[in-house]
Amino acid sequence: MKFLRIKKIFFLSAFLLCACNNDVSFQVPTSSESFNQNLAYNNKVDFLFVVDNSDSMGKVQSKLLASLVPLTATLRQLKLDYRIASTSTTMADWFPMAGRFFGEPRFITLDTPDFDARLTEKIVLGNDGATQERGLQAIKNVLSPLYQGGEGQGFLRQDSLLVIVYISNENDKSDNIDTTPTSKDRTKFYSDFLDQLKPTWSNGQRSWIFNFIGFISAGDPCTGGDLTGFKEVGALQMEMAQKSNGKIESICQANLSGAISSIKARLVEYLTDYRLSQVPALDSIRVYVNQQLVPKDPATGWSYIPEIRVIRFNGASVPKADDDIRVEFLPADVN
Repeated sequence: MKFLRIKKIFFLSAFLLCACNNDVSFQVPTSSESFNQNLAYNNKVDFLFVVDNSDSMGKVQSKLLASLVPLTATLRQLKLDYRIASTSTTMADWFPMAGRFFGEPRFITLDTPDFDARLTEKIVLGNDGATQERGLQAIKNVLSPLYQGGEGQGFLRQDSLLVIVYISNENDKSDNIDTTPTSKDRTKFYSDFLDQLKPTWSNGQRSWIFNFIGFISAGDPCTGGDLTGFKEVGALQMEMAQKSNGKIESICQANLSGAISSIKARLVEYLTDYRLSQVPALDSIRVYVNQQLVPKDPATGWSYIPEIRVIRFNGASVPKADDDIRVEFLPADVN
C-alpha cells in the first residue's frame, strides 16, 4: 500500500494549530510511480483585534474580554507561539491612538508578565472614540511597513498566520472603499493590501483570516444595553470575512463566547486540514494518531472533503501537540 507519512506535526487542539515544514513521501508498489508533496504548517499566529471604541461599545468590549480570558489558560498549556495586538476603529486626527497599537507592551505573547491585565488594556479601549468607524484604515496603518518598522516592530511575522477579529455595531466608513454602484468588490483596496503583505500559502490558502462580530442582518434583535439606536449592518466587514473564509458572528448574543468558539472552530479547520496531492481511493484511506487508528466520523473522527482533497479532523480527534500523524491511502488512479 502507498502511504503518506507526516512527521511530528504540531497541533493546537482547543484553539489553533502549530506547524512546521515537513517533507512528505508516498510509498507505492514498485510497479507504480512515486509521488511527493510538501505540507507547510507552523505554530506562529499573529492576532489583531480591531475594536470599535465609539460611545455605544463599552459594554460590548467587556463581553468580548470575558469571552477571551478563559482561552488564555489553553493557549499557555498548548504553547502556541502567538502574538496579540489591538487597534481601534478611530482614525480621527484628534485621537492620539489613531492607527496605533493599544497598551504596553504593544503586543503580548505567552511570556508577557501580567498577561490578563495587558489583555484587558488591548480589548477594553473605552468609548471616547469617533462615531465614524474606520477599522479597515486602522488595519492598514498598523500593519504597514512604516508602522511595523517603528512602534509596532516585532508583531507581524512573515511566516505567521494573521488572524484579524473586527468587532463593531456599525458598517466600516474607511477611505478607499469602491463606491461604484455596480461594484462587486468594494473592499479590494484592503484585501489587495493584505494579499501583498501576507502572500498566499503554497496550498492555495490565504495566510490571513478576517473575522467579524457585528450586526449581520437588518433584523438582528438587539434591543437592550448601550447598543440601542446604534445598529448598522457591517456589510464591508462581512465582505472581507467572506473573501478569507473567516467567520461572521452576531454581536447580539447575550455573551460572545459562542462567537469566539465559532472563530476557534474555523481556525482549527483552517490549520489542521491535510491536503493530499492526489485524489485518493476513498475506501483505502486509513488515518492514525500515535499509531492508533482514527475512525471516519464527521463528529469525532476524520472526514474527507473531496472538493479540496482534504483530510479534516473533527471534535476530540483533532491531534494534540507533538502527536505523530500518519495517513495511508491508495491514489484513485493507481491500478
